[in-house]
Amino acid sequence: MTTNKHNLLSTINFPSDLRKLALEQLPQVCNELRACLIDELSRNPGHFASSLGVVELTVALHYVSIHIFYHDLKYMSFGSS
Repeated sequence: MTTNKHNLLSTINFPSDLRKLALEQLPQVCNELRACLIDELSRNPGHFASSLGVVELTVALHYVSIHIFYHDLKYMSFGSS
């Protein structure tokens, strides 16, 4: 991941970092996450439709909650980076 491609995403290491962003910046975070998924899966084939479908949901949940979320990614996107 390069900082020029993922400006906001490169600043997020923990959910608390995400919560420091303005609400208006969340669509850009979602776009950067989606681009990262597509980039990874263009090099390492896998299923990614369901992963693309939950980007906004996952960002929203981490933005408004302090709870830890676990996603079963067994049959979603996969790849080695």
